[in-house]
Amino acid sequence: MKTRDALILAGSIIVCSLVLTAAQYFELIGRETQQRWVGVAIGLALAITANFTPKMMEPMCARCDPARAQALQHFAGWTLVIAGLGHSAAMLTAPFDIAPFIAMAIVATGVTLVVGRLGWVVLTSHKAHSG
Repeated sequence: MKTRDALILAGSIIVCSLVLTAAQYFELIGRETQQRWVGVAIGLALAITANFTPKMMEPMCARCDPARAQALQHFAGWTLVIAGLGHSAAMLTAPFDIAPFIAMAIVATGVTLVVGRLGWVVLTSHKAHSG
């Protein structure tokens, strides 16, 4: 994702939030609807960003086998795309009082999986080089 694309995505989130806030202010929608749709936009932004990330990143692990590094980046991209879509789905469908917690738990789980896999790749690569 180029800087221009990232700015367009960020601007889209801001415009979406402003439109939803204005709609709530003018009582076209309720607070719950406004917050749900802002959460959906945030989840979709994560999914879109995660989809582009593996395609533009340098290898995450300088000492790793390039194939393992590429596999890690694809895993990270897919995991975070799914987490972003899960965030959006939770914000749309979960009971309102717990939807943000479920949505963030989904994202936190995705990030934890990616960090864990990164740690595993770095650890096993280090052992392979030192052994």
